[in-house]
Amino acid sequence: MGDEGVANYQVRALTRGLAVLSCFTPEAPRHGLPDLSQQVGVPKATLYRLLETLCAAEFLEQDPDGGYSLGIRAFDVGSAYLTKLDFPHSAHRALEELAAACKETASLGVLSRGEVVYVGIERAQREIGIQSQVGTRHPTHCTALGKVLLADLANDQVLQILEGSGMSALTEYTITSAATFLAELAEVRLRGYAIDNEERSYGVKCIAAPIRDAHGRVIGAISVSGPAFRVSAETLPLLIDSVTAAAAAISRRQGYRGAAHMTDSR
Repeated sequence: MGDEGVANYQVRALTRGLAVLSCFTPEAPRHGLPDLSQQVGVPKATLYRLLETLCAAEFLEQDPDGGYSLGIRAFDVGSAYLTKLDFPHSAHRALEELAAACKETASLGVLSRGEVVYVGIERAQREIGIQSQVGTRHPTHCTALGKVLLADLANDQVLQILEGSGMSALTEYTITSAATFLAELAEVRLRGYAIDNEERSYGVKCIAAPIRDAHGRVIGAISVSGPAFRVSAETLPLLIDSVTAAAAAISRRQGYRGAAHMTDSR
């Protein structure tokens, strides 16, 4: 095999390795060889050698039953990504205080490949709470975090993301019209916060506000989620004030000195 052939093989092996690692998510943290073979589209014999290499490098671990899960090196890489973001670390205390004050789940999210990714979660629920975890991905069009993150983009960028992800109706309250969604984002920009009114899950409501850096760019969002019967007309104003205050405090720590509202014109 010539130099070019070797290089092509190495690139193909790397691509397959990354595809394997991408199969592991918070919703699916363990996989067997047959499952991975089907997902990645690689014969079992070839995939087995690749899995052995990933295990040797500690990116994967093989469980006693023969299944696979992420290894310590994958954790190291993920931790390095969170360190790069910086604000999840500086926002941790504010996230804890928000959850405690509201007695609900407080979350931090960022925009990644057209989806919301949770990078921080604190739970302080009472008997009924919202369950989620760091690394979970959700659509942008039906989440308060997603609306806040998209509201900082130009409308043509928003439409491009929506075209790629689609606007599936997860409940009867989900916005499935691009025009209606753009109008919703215009309101979000004016208010400085967004609301998910049972648009992703029945019985769950969420309020989110943007986190900005020193240049005024939205680098993330913070939210409070709770059961609809607790996120009511009576409690909503207090929750909004708490979320927007937390977002403003974190933004100040990032060097932001502007107004709390979002940009109005797109």
